[in-house]
Amino acid sequence: MTLPEVTFYDYDPYEGKMASYKVIDDYESLIWHEKFIEAGDFELYLVATPNILSEIIPLTFVGIPDSDTFMMIEKIELKQEAGKADHIIISGRDWRALLQSRVFWDAIYGSTSKKVYDILKRIIDNETNYSHYLFEKYEWYEPLQRYIANSNFVIDSIDDSIKDLYLEDDESAEYIQRWMEDTTLYDEILNLCTRFGIGWKMYESSDGHIHVKFYKGKNRTTEQNENLAVIFSRKFENILSFKYTSDYTNYKNDGYVDMVTTAGNIWNKTEIYDTYHGLNRREVYILWDITGYYQPYMTTEEIDKLSKSYGRMSLAYNYCSEDKTECEIEQNDTNFIFKKDYYIGDIVETESQFGIVKELTCSGSTISYDTNGFTIIPEFEEY
Repeated sequence: MTLPEVTFYDYDPYEGKMASYKVIDDYESLIWHEKFIEAGDFELYLVATPNILSEIIPLTFVGIPDSDTFMMIEKIELKQEAGKADHIIISGRDWRALLQSRVFWDAIYGSTSKKVYDILKRIIDNETNYSHYLFEKYEWYEPLQRYIANSNFVIDSIDDSIKDLYLEDDESAEYIQRWMEDTTLYDEILNLCTRFGIGWKMYESSDGHIHVKFYKGKNRTTEQNENLAVIFSRKFENILSFKYTSDYTNYKNDGYVDMVTTAGNIWNKTEIYDTYHGLNRREVYILWDITGYYQPYMTTEEIDKLSKSYGRMSLAYNYCSEDKTECEIEQNDTNFIFKKDYYIGDIVETESQFGIVKELTCSGSTISYDTNGFTIIPEFEEY
């Protein structure tokens, strides 16, 4: 089999685009893992040559013809074994992981919108404003960072449903303005996208700029009639295994929040909901240090609202029940073909032999290339 070329790129700050500096097509194997929400990864395995270690530059990028995703070189290993040829293993994550190296310096003050679209856009825009000020003032300006921060917020027309997604009503504006401090752009984008089943990707446009795109896949379940329904079940003989787990081990539905400051201020046991009673009540105690958030002019009502909002967010993120479905599909399935009948981000239908029907999102795919051929394995998760 002819292996696809692996092209190595560096970002040219003067041209404002990717510039290739090496092409390899004589490697032994390549694993290319793309994902819907989280950063994917890759691993390139090739025979070591005298110049290869000096030619490959860490923290530059890798691309292949069959993908519009760039991977970032984060690790280079030299493997030497007695009686065998020396090998080099080059690996890393896709370039969305760049945003994990961008600290979110400022909260989204001034924004009271609960639209997920607005908040995602604001995450990028706020970091843009701060980065421009920082880099220009101290002459640390780098075009690559400008393009990442200033990348156009692209949503295709088919993804208008993202604009109708909102945070819960009880998530107060005060908390929305503060909850993103002391973290990274990647982490907060990941949190929101996972919660609402939104995919995202970074790609280089024709003008060389790096754009960020947020999108929703197509619904391909039997509950709709606009798209081809994709079903994996024993009936179609295209599912190898099915595993469903419903876990309430860590589930909590109410509790109390204590807020404290280093100055000694303390507000005791604000009840989160007061909805569940008797054997149905599952309590948790939450201690929240609000130093830096508390203002002397805040009223008792504002403090109580902030405390309840934090408690409800903690319950939603840290103490919810977990439903998990895993399935493995037949790789040679002729009923529904990956990248023809369905794509990463699309919602498909799976059914166990016991009649459990689950809608799963195609969360990614792993492509493996070697001298014997290649395989594509789609992956599925429940969001």
